[in-house]
Amino acid sequence: RNIARVNYKYLLTTTNTVGAEFENSDITTGDFRRIALFKPPFSVAPTAVLDRVDDYPEGYPIAREMILLRKADVPERLGPIPGP
Repeated sequence: RNIARVNYKYLLTTTNTVGAEFENSDITTGDFRRIALFKPPFSVAPTAVLDRVDDYPEGYPIAREMILLRKADVPERLGPIPGP
């Protein structure tokens, strides 16, 4: 809800590169997690990405990329978080 209220034209953000079996999940505050913006509850459409760049050093075990989106392509609401 907060990001939908901000006046911006583009969003440059990081998303982790994950396999088909990956699901986003809640964590305890302060813990680490991977976030895949193309999967629920974010569900960004991969076709909406204007540009993408690898965002991790060679040999780093956690793959991620920076993606550029138009505000119109950023979801205004999150869907339900997948659960067990």
